[in-house]
Formats: sequence, C-alpha cells, structure tokens
Amino acid sequence: MKPRNPTNKSVADEPGEDDQELVHKLHYVSVLAQTEAKRIRRRIQPLLDTDTPPSRNAIEGVLNVLEELAVRISVVEELMERQSILGRGLDLDPILVGQLEWSCEDLHEDVLYPPETDGQGGVTRWTNAVELNLRLPVYRNVDKILRLYFSAIVKQEYATSLDVLVDGERMDHVLRNTKEGLCLECHLRPASDLGTTRYTVRLPAVHRPSELSDSDDERVLGIAVRRVSVMDTQPPMFRRLLRRWC
Repeated sequence: MKPRNPTNKSVADEPGEDDQELVHKLHYVSVLAQTEAKRIRRRIQPLLDTDTPPSRNAIEGVLNVLEELAVRISVVEELMERQSILGRGLDLDPILVGQLEWSCEDLHEDVLYPPETDGQGGVTRWTNAVELNLRLPVYRNVDKILRLYFSAIVKQEYATSLDVLVDGERMDHVLRNTKEGLCLECHLRPASDLGTTRYTVRLPAVHRPSELSDSDDERVLGIAVRRVSVMDTQPPMFRRLLRRWC
C-alpha cells in the first residue's frame, strides 16, 4: 500500500533544502544585479538629461562608464570560471563593488510602513516594531563600514540607547550627525559566510506619537529609515586603478 499524502501534493511539488538554497542564491545574485544596474544608471543619467544633443564630454563620460563596466565584467567572469572549476556553482565571489546602497524603498521588511516624504525633501520609512532585521547581500572579504541613515526616531534618547547587531552579535557603533540626518555606523569584519549579512537595529521600545505629544498620529513608530550603505574601509586596488584610468 502506498503511503497517503494528506496534502494531495506530489513529492516533486515540495521544494527540498537544495531547491530553497538555490532560490536564495539566485535571489542574492538578482539583488546584486539590480544594485549594479541602479549604480550605472545614476552614473549615466545626468550625462543625458539635457535638452541639447549629447556633447562630446557626455559621450566620453558614457564611454568611461562602459569601459569600467567591461573591466568589472571580465573580473567577475574570471572569478565565476574559477568557482565553476571548483564545482561551487553559484557560491561565487559575485560582488566586486566596493560599495552597496539601498534606499528605504529597496527594503522589503514587514516592519516598515510605506514610503513617505520626511519634510526635508527626502523619502523615509518608519518601522513599527522594536527590531528592524535586514538581510543584506554583502560580500565581506575585507573590512567594511555599514551605515544606516535615519531622519527621525520616536524618542530622541533612543538614538543613544539602541543596540546594533550583526549576525546576532551585538556590535559597537557610532552615532553621527550628517547632512542626511543621523547615521548609525558600525564596522563589519570579514565573514566566512559571503552570502548575506544579518543586520539588526533594536530599539528600547516603540510608541504612538499621540501618546507622547499632541500629535494625532496613531501609528506605532520606531525609527524613520532613509537608506543603508556598505562600503570598504579602503577601496580595492582595481577600483583605484579604474579611477586613475577614468
């Protein structure tokens, strides 16, 4: 007698651990590709946003970006080939970008409210829980700096009493005052897991503004996130060479 399947699903319909891991890796590479596409668009778009035909300087600027991209692709392809020879498939060194950045609109965590303007010309998203947990695709082969920029916090004193955790470990951090508002900065050590970094901001509590002041905002609020960035403490050698060439 064949065993009954109460879910009425065939075994092939249920993803195994290998399938789930593959989906995670594909998503990781997809996020990196989207980040790279946004970076290139930011570089090229200002050169083309004019009412007059592209100037020689604009065309040369686009060529510089494409030359840099060609070098980056060749390096990544070489790394992919090496990893393929080692039989590691998508477990490759995919991100040679020394810097990564996510706007608040790029973050998809459930604890974030929809984007809104912050009154200073920027876009922000409030959290609605004590913890903000982010899974960031960060290639930590060298020391890096992670910064979370925020435009407001439900209680000002929480900015100096919150905790920052990386991969579950409480980290020392610095609170900086920048042109974009306050910034939480922490140091990321090189990691053996090059796939993702779990970054957590833990507040002492969340509150309704209506309970703290004469505000009519009944939402539960924590911290108003603007963007997250990760960059090398020092740029890789090939990036310094590219800057010299360009």
